[in-house]
Amino acid sequence: MRRHITPYSWDDWGITPAEYDMLLQACEQGILSERQVEDRRYMFKWGDESVAGFIDRLDWRHEFVTDIVPVRDSISQDEFEEICLEVIEQYPRVELHHFGPMEFHFRFPSHSGRSMNGGALYFNDGGWITGRNWQYENSYGSNLPIQIGEKVSTKILSALYGR
Repeated sequence: MRRHITPYSWDDWGITPAEYDMLLQACEQGILSERQVEDRRYMFKWGDESVAGFIDRLDWRHEFVTDIVPVRDSISQDEFEEICLEVIEQYPRVELHHFGPMEFHFRFPSHSGRSMNGGALYFNDGGWITGRNWQYENSYGSNLPIQIGEKVSTKILSALYGR
């Protein structure tokens, strides 16, 4: 019988079954404690950190051995749009402007609240959406496009492990 880290399901954490298995393997190998995993579960759900990145960051001796690898190299445009919408739900004042091929444009209020600023994220990595290489556009000095871009990138990297 396989033991569970917590009574929550992998879907409640916003991770894939493969990523959940990676967490179990890391706990069994002594790389992570169950407490460390429990403390990070909302970071996975919110897209602040990927499971692979979390394990890699705490495996300072490089001892983690896993048979779980990403099942694909990129995601589809539909999955990309779904991830972007999921991320901006965390920002109630951010509005979707439009999607383009491998790009996401949005609007958000200025600091004064009197006007709307725009931001754009471009995830074209050699014609694929991989989450590894992305750029942002923002001419208003806000760091919001960077924050949103990092969360979208993390969620794309998690999606490579399948759904």
